[in-house]
Amino acid sequence: MKNARFNIALYEAQQMLKQAEKDNFPNGISYGHNALSGIYQSKHLFKLAVEHKEKEIEVTKQFEGNTYNFSNSYCQLCLLYCQLNRLDKAKAALDEAQKWVNSHKQAFTVWIRSADYYIKIANYPKAWECLQKAKELLETHEENRLIDHYYYFTLCDYYRNTGEYDKALALHDSITMAYPARDNNVLSERYRQKATIYSKMGNYQAALDFFKRYVELTDSLNIVQADVAAGEYAALLSVGRLNTEKNELRQKMQEKDLRNKQRVNLPVNRIYAEKMGGTLRIDPEYTEGCRVVLTLPIEEGVIGS
Repeated sequence: MKNARFNIALYEAQQMLKQAEKDNFPNGISYGHNALSGIYQSKHLFKLAVEHKEKEIEVTKQFEGNTYNFSNSYCQLCLLYCQLNRLDKAKAALDEAQKWVNSHKQAFTVWIRSADYYIKIANYPKAWECLQKAKELLETHEENRLIDHYYYFTLCDYYRNTGEYDKALALHDSITMAYPARDNNVLSERYRQKATIYSKMGNYQAALDFFKRYVELTDSLNIVQADVAAGEYAALLSVGRLNTEKNELRQKMQEKDLRNKQRVNLPVNRIYAEKMGGTLRIDPEYTEGCRVVLTLPIEEGVIGS
């Protein structure tokens, strides 16, 4: 995982889970689902990550295992549901996380995930309140400094969403220096975030530069190669469940490819429209799909000539 060799990690986690189920070892089963959830989250396959995280919690409850880390498990589940825009499920997971808090470190994590949730639903005053609670725990309990990056990532997200772009850009650069990206998924997302900030600030050339870097790292060829690798491991394991996951992987990778293009094409085209003195926007009154409205100025005397 640390070396971004996700398919090897997938193979080993499947083997571990299979052996734990064969031995009827609940702690091993729970740990296997936890590992698989982490792998799929790293691959941005959030539905699969949710599935295994829920199974981890279910097994732990069923066999009365160690519930000490339940708060963190529900926090992770909340974050995954936010990624899927299943906000009712995210709030339910967040409420459960609050019930299982056993330490200042867990309380810190709950406040951060609460801020993430409220940013997601655009309740920025509540998000700021949660960030202040997290900051207080960060300053008063040294153990939270080991995970202080959670706070800074969410604070940067808050600044982006509230239009405080100078603060967002400065913090984004500090994060990039202090916490190098562990893989291309993380790095590409940072490029996209920075491109969005520059676009909102009106620095279109810088925005285009970072959108270009984002596209290069999310190229379709890389997605196809990852899909092929997943298929090779499925054949190696000869496990029906992994073959099912292979199909889900392919579908999710195709969806991710389309989403990446959509996330880039609209902002880039809006930049060009604004550079020409026009606008590009989504029509909020159109409900039968999606309608994009492009408006460009026409020089006097052009019409009818």
